[in-house]
Amino acid sequence: MPEWIKQNDPQVVCKVNDKPRSFIWHGKFIDIGAAKPGETVKVEFPIPIRKVREKIGPGEYELVIKGNTVCSIEPPGKYCPLYQRDRYLKSEMPWRAAKRFVSEQIIDY
Repeated sequence: MPEWIKQNDPQVVCKVNDKPRSFIWHGKFIDIGAAKPGETVKVEFPIPIRKVREKIGPGEYELVIKGNTVCSIEPPGKYCPLYQRDRYLKSEMPWRAAKRFVSEQIIDY
């Protein structure tokens, strides 16, 4: 779990194939038990958005941070805007399809 999530936070929810799954906390980790090939595991938790003022070099800036990600910064920059990441402020995560290679052989290392 990210550092802002406290152990046993009731807002942490786990689902396997869209069915609730109980889990056990081990410090900053959760144990959801075994998952079978092809099952979809989803762990949901809150990601806070906060504004902070920081002195960076000679300037003062206001940063909008979601979780650990700087999403915007004011002033935005003299020659090109920095941190144009408004898409990260949305509740729904931007998904993209990706193909992954999984070896059929077990690699002994």
